[in-house]
Amino acid sequence: MTQTERISITRILTDLIKADNIIDVGEMEMYAQMKSKYNITKEIERKASETSLSEALKTLSQSDARVREKFLRECEEMTVSDGFCATQEAILMMALKRCLSQQTVNVDEVFSIHYPEISIDDNQVIYVECS
Repeated sequence: MTQTERISITRILTDLIKADNIIDVGEMEMYAQMKSKYNITKEIERKASETSLSEALKTLSQSDARVREKFLRECEEMTVSDGFCATQEAILMMALKRCLSQQTVNVDEVFSIHYPEISIDDNQVIYVECS
């Protein structure tokens, strides 16, 4: 696995953890396991914080299908690690599945916008269809 893929995985994992504004023990335990599994260092975490979700998904969409599918399963496990999947986590998982699943990879895309530049309610998804 490349360092860029590790950075992308880290960015996505941290977004999942922070999605509902509640960081619970189950998520942190799972993140610790993932850090070990994917050899995530402090430097990778730093670089992940400088990477947009859009960039992370573009990178992983080019990874091997088995890596993507396995990572998606791990993300699903993380979202229910506390016994409940919050709406914000479910919305993010929907985007991850659309961008990384074998059936839809390279079909759908996520765009990232710096938060202070736009105001969107937490429970909304913006859908832009290109003609």
